[in-house]
Amino acid sequence: MLYFERSGPCIDTGSKVDLYSLTLTNPIIQPFLLLLRLVGTAFLSAIFMQGCARFETLRSDIADWEQSSRIAVSLEGDPSIIDGAYAAVWTRGQDGDLEIQDLQVSGPDGRLAFLLRDKQDYFFGAFQDRNENSKVDVGEPLWFYGDEKPRPVPHGARSVQEINFLKIERKEAIHLPTLEDLRTSRDGRALFDLTTDQSVKIIAGEIADLDDPRFAIEVGDQGLWEPTRFMRNYGVGVFFLQEYDASKMPLIFVSGASGTPRNWQWIVERLDKTRFQPWVFHYPSGLSLEETSHILDLVLNALYRKHGFSEIGVVAHSMGGLLARNYILVAQSRDYEIAGFVSLSTPWNGHYMAKLGVDYAPEAIPSWKDIEPDSEFIEMILEAPMPVEHLLVYGNASNRSPFLPKENDGTVSVESMLDPRAVEAATNVIELPKNHIDILKSHKARKAIELLFSE
Repeated sequence: MLYFERSGPCIDTGSKVDLYSLTLTNPIIQPFLLLLRLVGTAFLSAIFMQGCARFETLRSDIADWEQSSRIAVSLEGDPSIIDGAYAAVWTRGQDGDLEIQDLQVSGPDGRLAFLLRDKQDYFFGAFQDRNENSKVDVGEPLWFYGDEKPRPVPHGARSVQEINFLKIERKEAIHLPTLEDLRTSRDGRALFDLTTDQSVKIIAGEIADLDDPRFAIEVGDQGLWEPTRFMRNYGVGVFFLQEYDASKMPLIFVSGASGTPRNWQWIVERLDKTRFQPWVFHYPSGLSLEETSHILDLVLNALYRKHGFSEIGVVAHSMGGLLARNYILVAQSRDYEIAGFVSLSTPWNGHYMAKLGVDYAPEAIPSWKDIEPDSEFIEMILEAPMPVEHLLVYGNASNRSPFLPKENDGTVSVESMLDPRAVEAATNVIELPKNHIDILKSHKARKAIELLFSE
């Protein structure tokens, strides 16, 4: 059997030898390895054929994420004031001095996110540098979280929190002795020089093309195995594929594990653009689905505040369906309506290979824990009433996989895609003779999407 040692390297040899290389020389393992290679599903490849080095990278990346503080900030007020404002996160040293930890420049939407490497008390402030000398001078607007009494910014371990930061409406700057250090540099450097690699860009409506290098296949792979690095390199959020048009309904497309917005190219190119405007959610699929769904909620609410759309449709593939369903539950309290939900090939009761990864791999990708059968996350989202119309679409084009039940789409079993709890909550169920990938190139699926959101 294949054995993984959870607490240490896969193979302790004193040299770099991965599991895949070892199996090539083992006559007992060779036939099993051949089957694994023939199957070629994402889960099998990830668990059995990636080798120790990649799991070690994953372990380091996850440790970085778990030890960090995630802070999402919302600056509210006149966009002309917010746009170009400096936003700083700082701590207090043992001597009481303020030490800048990170600095960003706000865009007109005022949405900022910081990923800080330590869990401690952080303070947040924003200012305008009207004379462009990279310092906060007397008379220049200065605001901070906590108003008259600065207090630490809340940061959550499980979800990104949106902070409705003090509205920027003051005509006079706030000046307190405890903030004097913000007027000068740390270590003799100007504030702008203190920017670090710790910030995470929140994308809210940036226009992009699906051929954008950020949507390449290898980027999606990094999002699964190195989600923290992905967020620092590429950010996370919602891209527009055309200029915003208030006369067209937004449809947000959510990809699955290892996916990128490029997976939606076939459907998006054929979508009726006279009625719909496609938006795509670009995120690291290795993160916990609960935390990622809160990020999606934060970004879409920011777009609602900016554009004021009345409703939005949600379309998701594979694991993205689980994420999207939790987003829909979270977003019930928002001021816009969710017009409906289409899921394609979603493993509603998870995938047993994810359970093997959680139980036996040297390090488990966080999203694996959410998609193992009967996970806490799956139980949570399926037990909650479905608040919108749900069109459940699945494929049954089996590739006769020895690692899946007889009925499957080549990657996910039909049994999981037709979990009774999901079927009962669905408005309609459509079966297509497609495999897990080709369902994204189905005219019937595209027409079903358009029909649901045209009613």
